[in-house]
Amino acid sequence: QIIINNLQQVEYDSSSDATILDDETGEYRKPVYIPLYVAADPDYGATALSQFTRETSILPTPLSIGATWDTQIAYSTGEVIGQELFSMGINMFFGPALDVIEDPRLTGEGDLGVQIFGGDPFWVAEIGSSFVAGVHAGSDDGVAVIAKHFPGLGSSDRSLEEEVATVRKSLDQLKQIELPPFFAVTNATPGTSPDVVDGLLISHIRYQGFQGNIRATTRPVSLDSVAFDQLMSLEELSLWRDGGGLVISDNIGSGALRRFINSLGNVYQGYLVAKDAFLAGNDLIILSGIQGPQDDSEIDAIQSVLNFFSKKYREDSAFAQRVDVSVLRIIENKLHLQNGSFNISDVLRTPIHFQVLEGLPDIAVESAGAGVTLINPLEMSEVEDRLGGPPKSDERILIITDTRSNISCLTCNSEPSISVTGLESELLRLYGPRGAGIVSGWQLASISMYDLAAFLGQPISPTFSIPLMDTKEVDEAIREADWLVVLSQDQDGDVTGGTAFTEFLDKYTERLLEKKVVVFSAGVPYDLGTTDISKIDVYYGLFATTAPYIEFAARLLFFETSPSGASPVSIPGVGYNLINITAPDPNQVINISLLLDNGSAADIEGTYEAEIGNILQFAAGPILDVNGHIVPDFTPVDFKINYQAEANLHFVTQAFTSGGIAQLDYVINSSGLLTVTAASSGTLASDQIIINVLEPESGIEVVPEPTAIIQPTLTQESPVSTPVDSEQPPVEIPADIIDGPIGLEGLLLGMFGLLTSLIIHMYFQRERRFQRGFNLQELLSSVIGGLVAYNYLVLNMPGSEAILRETGILAGFIFAFCGSGGVILLWAIRLNRDARTTTQ
Repeated sequence: QIIINNLQQVEYDSSSDATILDDETGEYRKPVYIPLYVAADPDYGATALSQFTRETSILPTPLSIGATWDTQIAYSTGEVIGQELFSMGINMFFGPALDVIEDPRLTGEGDLGVQIFGGDPFWVAEIGSSFVAGVHAGSDDGVAVIAKHFPGLGSSDRSLEEEVATVRKSLDQLKQIELPPFFAVTNATPGTSPDVVDGLLISHIRYQGFQGNIRATTRPVSLDSVAFDQLMSLEELSLWRDGGGLVISDNIGSGALRRFINSLGNVYQGYLVAKDAFLAGNDLIILSGIQGPQDDSEIDAIQSVLNFFSKKYREDSAFAQRVDVSVLRIIENKLHLQNGSFNISDVLRTPIHFQVLEGLPDIAVESAGAGVTLINPLEMSEVEDRLGGPPKSDERILIITDTRSNISCLTCNSEPSISVTGLESELLRLYGPRGAGIVSGWQLASISMYDLAAFLGQPISPTFSIPLMDTKEVDEAIREADWLVVLSQDQDGDVTGGTAFTEFLDKYTERLLEKKVVVFSAGVPYDLGTTDISKIDVYYGLFATTAPYIEFAARLLFFETSPSGASPVSIPGVGYNLINITAPDPNQVINISLLLDNGSAADIEGTYEAEIGNILQFAAGPILDVNGHIVPDFTPVDFKINYQAEANLHFVTQAFTSGGIAQLDYVINSSGLLTVTAASSGTLASDQIIINVLEPESGIEVVPEPTAIIQPTLTQESPVSTPVDSEQPPVEIPADIIDGPIGLEGLLLGMFGLLTSLIIHMYFQRERRFQRGFNLQELLSSVIGGLVAYNYLVLNMPGSEAILRETGILAGFIFAFCGSGGVILLWAIRLNRDARTTTQ
């Protein structure tokens, strides 16, 4: 807080002491004070803002929030971050990451780890927009929220810092998966809604086939004006951008961008890269590590950028106009953050701002309780079968902790991300002699993943400074253990000990057969393969390394609590597929209701009465997925409508969910008993509404308007299905294949019509009305003719519906009789003609 206050004060004093020449009046004046942007780009590995001060809250990682599937926890987390940022004087937040992990793979370069919310576009959008709203609420709109990494890095296979990734996707494909979360937070003018971001951080990523031509590859979109303009002109982004939305280029000094520029045969020069990024459309550019071979220092490089822009502004009117547009966006945003005025007293923070942080909710504890996940096996009952209950008083427990160096603040020394003895200490606190008295100190032993790596003979860097246990002691600890409890992070070959656990599973399979193996993953859940997981008795996902999650792991080990989360990303190793998980639960009974004019559900007992011409609104849902959460928006729902009158008419009309509920406006156009049910993607049952449709009392013929499907507002592209144009009448699909439009009675009448035709023909043949006998060929062809005609009716071919409405189920008899009789008549004409020819 003190450092930031000093920075803002220096800027204020500089504007007060300086004078500038006014281009319009030709006179000197004092410049207007404009507060500085002070931004934070937090690392969620420990505490979100601990890089600035240790007084901040321990917060859940985005992936652990995603595992709760709870938008309120996302909102509360954002709210805490907003309050803490504002109290320190930070007014710009680079987050959240709205990337979608569409296809999880083994961890490595390009993997975003626990920094993302999940792998389903709908849920990343829901949780992300709630998080954004929380930051705005916690800061009282005093912090600009910058979502990243637009347009999405979920499909990238390269490190953000090491190499510019090339993704083979068109713009239309991006609109299905990567872009919907960004659309959800850019659906209005900035400042008009709390869940709308102030800006987007655009990433250095290239696209092959972006405009449809698979042989064409863009430059990094942060430098490509054509690709940039195409993105910003999308309907879902244009209102936000035109209303003042900021676009910020990711760091132009990254190793990835340097390598890309060098690959083109160019020498990296920071001011030229900054110019390209600005002209591509960015309003702000992050300058870090931009020193080139021509620069003496980083400061010289930054000064070169400023000098170049200043000179270009004076000499190039088009460039100056472009600068003015961006500056206007920046000033408008800063005015919004400062409630409309640049008053230094409102900019500076005081100790009283920290007092409001006392009593903030312990959101990490709540997130751990709702987000920790059982990955394998699927049920807690099976966990008890595999482990035989919690550890017994005579069993030894060896804890292997994947601890990695972490620098949590600018002035802090390197510390382990998880203490080697962290879980052991928690077990003793809860269940040791001073706790529940279940375990004793002699039962517990702890080693690090570094120790395991040395035991396996993996290379250890000569500069590695952490003391290692003797390999003989490690071997003895493993042999004596009845339980192996592993606290793992992402498998990473670039980190010392990063692959030690998987190598141990491979080399010591036989030893593991004698032990109970429990793994708590503090990283991503998809970095172990099927073979690895098969050697583990129980596999949990923590998704975080902080104390609340370690405590929850200890309680899980002793069966004191149960996990209630569900992985927000697919896990190929256990066959957990997010597409299947977010589909409607086939075992649910879908609730269906009739809505009144005020939107409430009608209280129907028995049969509801309506008249021809009435418009009825039906609602189905909430429809839940396999995990018990609402299905993503635009999930298709079939409303099955059945008229039981003179003719049984069956129709299927499709609508799409919004907030888990699908709605349908239906115009009644036939009298009789009407029943309505609903189904969605394999669901087997739903409630049923029965309506007795009467003729209008006035006796006036009612011409119904075309039926209209009620659809959710299109704020994003559907990742599952294409919405139907609400201005067009819905397609009423006759459900012939399911029930048949005329039912069993119509089928029997059709068979009777066919038989009647054959009997009449045989009668005339016996009376010698035909010149020759009735043979097998005639018989078969007449039967086929009757069946073809009947199927013409069943398949609702042109003209059949009108006849069906006029004649009811007798249509089956008519079509079969006429079809068979028509073929017999043709045979008779042909035979008589042949007979006359023979006589002549």
